[in-house]
Amino acid sequence: MNCPDPPSLAPHVPETDQNIRAQIQRMVLAIPAGRVIAYGVLGNCCDPPIIGYFCGRLLSQLGEDFPWWRVLGRDGKMPISKRNPHLGIRQKALLIEEGGQFDDRGQVLLTTFLTQEEAHDHLVGPATETPAS
Repeated sequence: MNCPDPPSLAPHVPETDQNIRAQIQRMVLAIPAGRVIAYGVLGNCCDPPIIGYFCGRLLSQLGEDFPWWRVLGRDGKMPISKRNPHLGIRQKALLIEEGGQFDDRGQVLLTTFLTQEEAHDHLVGPATETPAS
């Protein structure tokens, strides 16, 4: 018989954390038009870091009042198309409107992705070096 974990031992589920939601919303708003980010890279910028899967789940719960279309799979695919083909079409149209470019397979060109370093510097802020004592 499988028993649920006692509440004190239950794993933390980041999608219920309002702080993580606020971080993701703030960072997605900071992605420049014409640039995109992978779910996993966005998740790595959170404090504490979360996996890309949770980023996708959180984005689906945040509504449409921010540029959700700038978050993609790391390979340039738009996984939202699996959940809702109409949203996939809308995402592609919004990306094209911002100057997004696609390859012959319909995937966003990887040159438009923010790298992990760019994402951290642009969305979180440059790392500050602590002075040597």
